[in-house]
Amino acid sequence: MKKRLSIIFVVITIFLLHLNVYSQTKKRDVKIIKTTGNIKFIKLDSLNSKYPELNLSISPDGKYLYFMSSRPNQYSTKNYTGVEDTYDGDIYYSINQNGVWSKPINLDRTINSPQGEDEPNISPDGQKVYFQSWRLGWEKNGGPYYEANLKGNLWSNPKGLNSGITQFFVKRSSDTISLATDGSTFSPDGKTFIFSFGNGYYNPMDIYITKKDDNGKWSNPKKLEISTIYDERNPFLAADGKTLYFSSNGYKGFGKMDIYKTTINEDGSCGEVVNIGEPFNTKEDDQCFVLTANGNDLYFVRNGDIYYCDLKNIISELKPNPTIIFSGIVKDKQSKKYIESEVKLIDLENDEELGKSITNINTGAYSLVGALNKKYRLEVSSKGYVSESKEIVVPQELSSEKIVNDFELTKKELPPKEDIVKQEQTNENTEDQIAEPCVFKLDDKNFSIGLYPLYPYAVGIKTEVHRGNFGGIFVASYLPKVGRYDDIKPPDEYASDNYSTSIIVSLIYNIPLTCSFYPFIGLYNGYQFRNWKKEVYDNGKYIIKEGNYSGYHYGFSLGGKLFINDLIYFEGGCGLGRNGVHSIPSGDVIRYEWQLIPWVAFCYVIN
Repeated sequence: MKKRLSIIFVVITIFLLHLNVYSQTKKRDVKIIKTTGNIKFIKLDSLNSKYPELNLSISPDGKYLYFMSSRPNQYSTKNYTGVEDTYDGDIYYSINQNGVWSKPINLDRTINSPQGEDEPNISPDGQKVYFQSWRLGWEKNGGPYYEANLKGNLWSNPKGLNSGITQFFVKRSSDTISLATDGSTFSPDGKTFIFSFGNGYYNPMDIYITKKDDNGKWSNPKKLEISTIYDERNPFLAADGKTLYFSSNGYKGFGKMDIYKTTINEDGSCGEVVNIGEPFNTKEDDQCFVLTANGNDLYFVRNGDIYYCDLKNIISELKPNPTIIFSGIVKDKQSKKYIESEVKLIDLENDEELGKSITNINTGAYSLVGALNKKYRLEVSSKGYVSESKEIVVPQELSSEKIVNDFELTKKELPPKEDIVKQEQTNENTEDQIAEPCVFKLDDKNFSIGLYPLYPYAVGIKTEVHRGNFGGIFVASYLPKVGRYDDIKPPDEYASDNYSTSIIVSLIYNIPLTCSFYPFIGLYNGYQFRNWKKEVYDNGKYIIKEGNYSGYHYGFSLGGKLFINDLIYFEGGCGLGRNGVHSIPSGDVIRYEWQLIPWVAFCYVIN
């Protein structure tokens, strides 16, 4: 009897275990949305290539489309996919000009690297891009997710998102030999980040969420409950900050990867998951679903190609909550020139900041996204200017997709000169009282070290700062020399043992010709310190000097920078300037001459 009961117990246990495994492996049942109307898909051949295009990002106004492409002739040269002639990927973007998308543009070498870049996310104002990269040193540099800011026409050096995000991936890297991601998305206010992650690209992935606190630190990512034991990828958070779209094969659907919709609650939990239905989902892989802020312009990827669909006349629950775009430009009231400023969107109900836009110096434009049926305040500020604000009431229904408000800021008045002196004497900060008279700011610093043959055998270090196309360069170079600087052969009496130290300061203007090569024009000024035992005039007359000499040079140069990757670039050109040398002990002039000096520099960047 006991033996019979034991057998029954084992059978029941096996059955329950089998039932549990079956329930876990069974694909989840979901509601399928039925959409009717004239739904037409347009394959965007101008954007597609014979290589995969994935992970789309659309600006809220539909003007810019960012995506990853595995097409060749780019910065990435490594083949990780196993597909012949397929590269690991670079980030491209296209501009919608009167309904026509431009030819895809490689984002440039500041962003793209040989290690491959993916998952671009453009901010609502177009001034910030987030992306993923397994570039060298990602563990120490706050990767594998980065952000870069647009300054004028140039992107700043990427900075890792760091904190909880980096900690998450560093820990996972110690647990597995292969890490992979496939799609990410940011909320319009930049405070919520959602991404897909798995142990290897061809293994199932899950979707995770992390949030930024008031100190700018990201929390440790948590897996969303919509994740199954199967594959979830390509999350996209709509402009309302609540509606989440993603691709999965872990729910009942129409084929391989289908597109699904859910909502993200304040506590990070998820609402009901629904399949967005036909014809958006097919037996093929349907992925990378993105929408403009109005919910009318849909872009997605099917089998590696980008498609478009007009949803304007489609009324369906597949759409997110409607939103409104706040836009405009900021100018100097007197000069009417665009200025760099900060525009904040404030919810008047709880005085909460919902978004921030930094205007571009070249356009003065800002763009922010808000909900309908709410009261807001736009706050505009810029260093050296009087701040302005405007309250806006957004009704439940709008006839336009945008609310446009332009601002003209007034410069703060300079206090009397005696007040300035008094402030300086008391060592008080006068930043709020004095408008800065500087022509340009020094931003986006990087440090380079390299070989600078301004004359033969030069070495040097430099720092570089940018704003727009301007770049200031400081070079300190040591020049070990044998013989004279000019081409005159010295007499036998000339002593060859000498050394020279040179400090050169240059101001250059970069011309962005291509994404890897920047010509520039510049002005330079420098000082030299030399130790020669003997010297000679150009006419052959001897002048014997024991001791030290000083010299200087000034002029202008033409040249360019050729970027190889994120760390290495070559710099070269030709300088035409005045070179003068005189002796420190006596002040006697030894030589003045015009010189044409070619130079080449090999540089290594230390961020």
